[in-house]
Amino acid sequence: MEYLRIKLLRRVYLIFCILLGILAPLYCWYLRPGFNPMEKPFSDFGIQEPTWLLWNSSLAFLSIGIFLNAYTALRYYFKQRRFRYSLKVLLLVSSFSLFFTATIPMDYEVFHKIPAFLLLL
Repeated sequence: MEYLRIKLLRRVYLIFCILLGILAPLYCWYLRPGFNPMEKPFSDFGIQEPTWLLWNSSLAFLSIGIFLNAYTALRYYFKQRRFRYSLKVLLLVSSFSLFFTATIPMDYEVFHKIPAFLLLL
């Protein structure tokens, strides 16, 4: 019974993170109608007043959700250990980069751009 409850909670959290990843940028864009992604990065939502809390918290939730879901799925999909190690390193780098991109504001330009660059690599 405990296994089914954990599986259900994981699935609900994954669906929540997917919906959050879709709806949070749209809502932030709605709050700032003059925003143009060709001129400014999406991280600009993290420093503007009406959207900073929603944007940063949604990125933090997404980074935790991506990490937990992918880490538990690695053993299931990749049986050979030699593939799992490099994928775990890639997963750790991308999850921490997304988390640090969310928590470090754009005011600290260099410290924000390093994890953002690592995330997009």
